[in-house]
This record gives sequence, structure tokens and C-alpha cells, in this order.
Amino acid sequence: MHAEHLERRAVTPCSDPASRRAYPVPAGDDAMAFLQALHGSLEPEEVLRRFHGHAQRFIPHDGVLVETDSGTWVAGRRAGRRSAAAVELDGRRFGKVTLLHPKALGEGAGAALSALTRLLAQPLWNALRYRDALDAARRDPLTGLPNRAAFDEALAAEIDLARRYGSPLSLVVVDADRFKEVNDRYGHLAGDQLLTVIARRLRGAERKSDLTYRYAGDEFVTILRYADAAVATKVAERMRERVAATDVVLDQGVQAKLRITAGAATLKPGDDARELFRRADQAMFAVKARR
Repeated sequence: MHAEHLERRAVTPCSDPASRRAYPVPAGDDAMAFLQALHGSLEPEEVLRRFHGHAQRFIPHDGVLVETDSGTWVAGRRAGRRSAAAVELDGRRFGKVTLLHPKALGEGAGAALSALTRLLAQPLWNALRYRDALDAARRDPLTGLPNRAAFDEALAAEIDLARRYGSPLSLVVVDADRFKEVNDRYGHLAGDQLLTVIARRLRGAERKSDLTYRYAGDEFVTILRYADAAVATKVAERMRERVAATDVVLDQGVQAKLRITAGAATLKPGDDARELFRRADQAMFAVKARR
């Protein structure tokens, strides 16, 4: 693992005593304590926060930036001079650690940063894989949308936020029309194809602040942040129009029409997540009954 210094002064000898500063490298009990602290969490944010704190003993810095394919995390200040090292595990590079510091580091900092990053690699990898597993458990594999478990968690949190800040919150429940007929006539693969297209079109009808989930079977739900009843009605209608815009040609070569029914409800005083969903679900069935 090689440190990637982004400033020549950090690795070039000069008359400044700081350039000849010795940077200790974790070893023995120090390395074990460092590792134990990092392995104490499976949250990437917390692993980085601990790395930031413990690494101060070895290289003074103001902040740490970690960049991986799974995301970017920052602990401490983001501004300053930068010194970076690749994060590798078993010869595979999966990210980069950047220390942010107010002054140029001495020539011994590269070896110390590489040693610190080697200690970070396994705990960070474990945390990222754990995060991936949690995300997969909350995502519907067919449509790619978050699933019922993710929805239940998100709706409770959004209700808390809406009450705290006094902002409107609405919910739209969507049901695919005549979905069972397609399943029974053309098979489950055809039904899966329809659900995938519906999910994609629902996402296309969202506002930037909206959150769409696959609830169960042929039912979807969308959380509408900062949306009163009027906005929720408009969004529900836009969803219906977007889904029905064009027919779908199934893999069997059959042309199928896409239609949905959508009902909306807006959070009222005293509502919990269950009651808000119940009213939106009732609104959807009321619309369906009128057709």
C-alpha cells in the first residue's frame, strides 16, 4: 500500500524541522488497541470516526475523508492540505483514505499513513459488507425498489420529522389493475415484467423528495415529503398517467396495457404510520370501486 502525497513539500526534504519529524507507526499493543477500536463497530461512519480519533496519536490532522465504491464519508474538517493512501485488502484496492491537515507533513508521514490504512482496511471492509447486506435485505430484488421493511422504517421516521417541523406529509398507495389476469394468462414471468415496468414509471413520476417502495405483490407506496392533500392528488394522477402512457410488449410478443389505481392520504394529528397507511389504502380501493 503506497501513500499518495498530493503535495510535494510533504515528501521533499527541506530545512524546516517539521519535514524531518518522526511519525510513529502502530505496533504491538498500540496496533492491537487500534484494531480493537475499529472492529468495535459495523457502521462505516463510526469506524471512520474512531480511525480519525486514534490516528491523531500518530499523524496530527484535522479531518479524514474515505472514498469507496459504496460511498464517501468524512470525519472532522474537510478543508486543508491532503495526503492520501489506497485502502487494500488481500491485494484488492477498494478505496482511498485522505488525511486533511493544516500544514505540510514531514517525509516520514507516508509510511505512517500506509501503516494506519492497513489497520483500517479489514474493519472498513467488514462495515461496508454489513451495510451492503442490510441494504439488500431492504430492497426488492425484482424491481430494485426498497421493500416493505424499508418502508415501515422510513414512514415512521418521516412522520416523526413532519411532526417535529410542522411540515405536511402524504402517502400514495398504488395497485396494479388486472394484474392477476396477466399472471394467470401469460405466467408469472409476464407479471414480473409488468411490475418492473410499473416500478420504473412510478419512479419517473416522483418528485425529487419522494420515496417509492414495493409494498407487497402488485402494490406500491410512495411517501410524499412536504406534500399536502392537493399536492398528493396531483402526484397520484401524474403516476397514473405516466404508467398508462404506453403499452408494454411482453416477452411472449403480446401487447399489454398498463393501468394502476392510486389513492392518497395526508397526515392528520393523531395519525401513526398504521393509520396513515390505512386511510391511503382505503382511498385507493374507493377509487377502484368507482371504475
